[in-house]
Amino acid sequence: MERMEQNASVCIIIPVYNAAPFLARCVSSILSQSYPVFDMILVDDGSTDSSGELCDSYSESDSRIHVIHQENAGPSAARNAGLDWAFRNSASSYLTFVDSDDCLHPQYLELLFRAIGDADLCACRHQYISLGNSLPPAQQYSDLHPVSLSAEDYLLRATDSFNYAWAKLFKIDCFRNVRYPLDVSFGEDNLVIYKVLFDANQIRFIDERLYYYFFNPTGITKSPWNPKSLAVFDGIRQQLDFYQTHGFQRAYQKELELYAQQYAYQIHRISKNRESQRQYKSILASMRSELRSLISRSPSLNMNDNPYWYEALYPQAARAKRNFRKLCKLIRSYIGKENERGSST
Repeated sequence: MERMEQNASVCIIIPVYNAAPFLARCVSSILSQSYPVFDMILVDDGSTDSSGELCDSYSESDSRIHVIHQENAGPSAARNAGLDWAFRNSASSYLTFVDSDDCLHPQYLELLFRAIGDADLCACRHQYISLGNSLPPAQQYSDLHPVSLSAEDYLLRATDSFNYAWAKLFKIDCFRNVRYPLDVSFGEDNLVIYKVLFDANQIRFIDERLYYYFFNPTGITKSPWNPKSLAVFDGIRQQLDFYQTHGFQRAYQKELELYAQQYAYQIHRISKNRESQRQYKSILASMRSELRSLISRSPSLNMNDNPYWYEALYPQAARAKRNFRKLCKLIRSYIGKENERGSST
C-alpha cells in the first residue's frame, strides 16, 4: 500500500435534489471518515423539499462543508457547478463524487488515498444495498493490495461500476478540461467517465466494496418508465465508436454485450409496468426489433448464453418455458412421493 500524500485534500462533490430522507446518512458517512481533510460540496439543485435547508445547517456546523444553491438544472449542471467551485475555491489535489442517497465505508478516503500513488485515479468496488436495509458492519482494513490496470482491463474487471463517477478518487486535473453535457439529464456519466479513464496514465484498483449504492427494489414494477432513459444509448454508441476507432477490441466486445443488456433492461422496465406497457407499446416493439437485429448481426452475442435477452425478446415463450419447468418439477415430485408410498407398502 502506498503512503498518503502529506496533508492532501479532496473535494467531495454531492449533487442534491429532493434528498431529504437520505442526506443525513450520506453526510454522516463522510464526516465519519478516518481521513478528515476534505471540502464537501453540496450542490442543491433547486430542491423542493427540505434538502436546501439541511445543506445550510450542515454547512453552519462544519467549516469543511460548502453549499451551492441553484435553480433546478439536472445532475450534469450540478456536477459542473461542483467542479467549477472546486477549481476556483479549493486547494485540493483530488476529487471524488458521491450520490446524495449513497454513503461511504469509514475508510473510503483513507484507503483510496493510500493506494492512488502516481496514478491519475484509484477505484474500488461498490455494494448494492436495498432501500430500507441497514449498512453492513464496516470491516477495518489495515492493509490492501491495489493493482495497476489499464482502462480496458478495468472495464473488463469492474464492468458494473466502470461508467460511473462514484467509487473513484481522481486527481483533480483529470477534470480540469472536462465538464458534463448540459443537454443530458439521464446517463450523463456514460458520455464523460470513459474518456477520463482512457485518458488516465494509470488506474489503481482496490478489490473491496467501499462505496455503498442504495437502490429501490420495487422501482421497476411500481414506477413508470421514463423515455429520457433512452439517452443512455447515446453514451454506449459513443463508446463503441471510440473503442473501435482506437483498436480496443476487448473493450468493444464488452461494450457490445452491455449494449444488448441495456436494451433488454429497458424492455423489461417497460414490460413490468402496465401503465408504461400501454403508453409505450410502439417503443417497446421498436426496441425488441433493434435488440433482435443487434444480436443477429453480432456473432459474439449468443442469445442462448443469456436468458435475460431471450425473455426480453420472447416474453410469452420464456413464460411458457418457466411454466413447463415448474410442471416438470411438480410431476417429478409427485412421482417421487408415489414411489415412496409404493416402497413402504
